[in-house]
Amino acid sequence: LSPAERRRSALAALLGVLLFEGVLAVLPVAAETRRLLAPLGATSVILFTLPHSPLAQPWSVAAGLFLPALTGSLCGASGLPGWAAMGLAVAISVWLMGRLRCIHPPGGAMALVMTLATLQGAPLGVGLAAAAWNIAAILMAALVVNNLIPGRRYPAGTPPAAPRVVRREAAGIRHPDLAAALAEMDGYLDVSEEELTDLFQRAARHAFQRHVLLTCGDILEPPPPCVEFATELNEAWRLMNRHAAGALPVVDRRSEEHTSELQSR
Repeated sequence: LSPAERRRSALAALLGVLLFEGVLAVLPVAAETRRLLAPLGATSVILFTLPHSPLAQPWSVAAGLFLPALTGSLCGASGLPGWAAMGLAVAISVWLMGRLRCIHPPGGAMALVMTLATLQGAPLGVGLAAAAWNIAAILMAALVVNNLIPGRRYPAGTPPAAPRVVRREAAGIRHPDLAAALAEMDGYLDVSEEELTDLFQRAARHAFQRHVLLTCGDILEPPPPCVEFATELNEAWRLMNRHAAGALPVVDRRSEEHTSELQSR
């Protein structure tokens, strides 16, 4: 992150968490259902530092937190030993998030928190209600704060404030090609296909400017000095010293004319 983006992220986190806590504080519900849950701290880092990330989008946050909360509560109430219930809760949560395309890393912490709470005797409905209110409050805060800070928009699918310049795709690679490459990798990358396309186009443009938009002077060395046949030895020696050359080509008049013609080109 650039220094400016670090400052924006810190400001967004401060405002976002304060707004998040404020929303929870004024909810007309019982106090035990509006308590702040620890996994939402990790969610705040993603929402206010990487609002463009697929991990930060509303579906990923909402489903990626509530499904693990539900899974953890059910595993905690299943009667299994604590270690088995926690392991099973995280494993099922990971599978569900991957299957439903709502991967959100703090969901693993949510599964553990809800499993432990249920094992300790917390009512099932109270824990799920608290998770739901936390999710709603953090999404409200992210929607407000990220759209107030210049240069950001949330969710990522919303239109940008200024018209985007559409550039010709470089090197013949198009969006479907990148999507196919991602499918071949068979792994999760924390970047959208649209961002990857934009990144590639920018990189291709810089590479083009570096390798193609060059002048002859950028890649050619200046021609070495040369002397004609019968040049005085002292003159040749002075040229060698001036140009730090270990040798000088000796040319006739015709070769010199040809060299001059090449230099003029």
